[in-house]
Amino acid sequence: MNSRHLVDPELAPFLEMFPSVELSHDNLAEVRNRVLPLPPIEESGVDLERIMAPGPAAAPDIPLLVYRPREAARPLPCIYHIHGGGYVLGAARELEPVHRPLAASLGCAIVSVDYRLAPETPFPGPVEDCYAGLAWTFANAAALGIDPARIGVMGESAGGGLAAALALLARDRGEYKLAFQHLIYPMLDDRTCTRDPHPFAGEFIWHAHNNRFGWSALLGQTPGGEGVSPYAAPARATDLAGLPPSFISSGALDLFLEEDLDYTRRLLRAGVPTELHVYPGAFHAFDMMEGAAVAQQARRDSRAALARFLAGYERAVRVDALKTKIVTPLFAETLAFYAGLPGLALVEQWDEPGDKGAILGLSGGAGEAFLELHAGPAGTDFSGLSLQFRTGDVDDFRREIAGRHACEGPVDRPWGSRYLYLVDPNNIRIIIYSEGD
Repeated sequence: MNSRHLVDPELAPFLEMFPSVELSHDNLAEVRNRVLPLPPIEESGVDLERIMAPGPAAAPDIPLLVYRPREAARPLPCIYHIHGGGYVLGAARELEPVHRPLAASLGCAIVSVDYRLAPETPFPGPVEDCYAGLAWTFANAAALGIDPARIGVMGESAGGGLAAALALLARDRGEYKLAFQHLIYPMLDDRTCTRDPHPFAGEFIWHAHNNRFGWSALLGQTPGGEGVSPYAAPARATDLAGLPPSFISSGALDLFLEEDLDYTRRLLRAGVPTELHVYPGAFHAFDMMEGAAVAQQARRDSRAALARFLAGYERAVRVDALKTKIVTPLFAETLAFYAGLPGLALVEQWDEPGDKGAILGLSGGAGEAFLELHAGPAGTDFSGLSLQFRTGDVDDFRREIAGRHACEGPVDRPWGSRYLYLVDPNNIRIIIYSEGD
């Protein structure tokens, strides 16, 4: 295989920094003890708490690293993170330089699990460790200031495989409802070890030899055989329906490209909302390269998807804005949500008999734009919550901020105004209108 000519030139230095190593039982301990060139740790206004959570039955306790931004409003959405390493390498502590700023920028908690590694702990040990840590997170959500309706799983490489397996396990056991699964070049299918290789994918960083070693260590048998559990290799699952909204990304030169594409296709056919990104010229773990434009784009796409997930698009409690009597916590929560969106700032707020409301201004669009948030008692013209956006250009405003919602317009009105109707994550009625067009 020769795919070097397809590598994005800005990523080429990464291959010199991290030359490929062939893993074996003889050198595994040495590779685990390597000192990685990690970026400096910035405190970022985020507290880190180290927890020992109860492990699976007859197993040791599970180390968890819990990150929480001090200034973010509670309750916090939460990323339950699972580190990568081919099922045989890695540790949660190595991601502290990433997790602190991520928690700060997204205003969320991150719970990172240190599961036991193979081959010392083969399947089902690692995924059961992850499940035990997830159970602790849900059980302690109130004490941690975490919103249990906005807990999702995330992982890279083998961590993405474990996150996908955990989503399947959570669905099937029915104890915890996940808000999303966020899978970065996930390691999903042991049968990749036995299939015809892709002519260009899989030459760099994580290659076929290491893939066979990792899967053999996890499964305790030769990969590609019969009887492999979907909780070990998620691509083995025959039914993907009922899984949470998903994000999957991969490099075009990543060994996992085809298994990730196939898993995405099957998620979509099972009715699971799924976002897919494939990055040209990119190999496994390419997004760690700081200066490359394609790596920066991948990180932006990942963070934007996380922001949408964490905003609560799959909230368990939904509100019919036309029928439900408004309660103060819903108004406060909704106002906090919109005030926290980029470019929106609180201009005015009031609380009068029969009308609780606020106005927020939007910067960055064409002309002036404002959001009016009203809360009224049952029986009024705006029972429940109603949001009205007024702007000089309906279509521009939709591009700026409203694209995150389901759209039911725009509609031209005979008196010269244009209306755009949307429904936000809590089924709150939204009207966007322009005047004097």
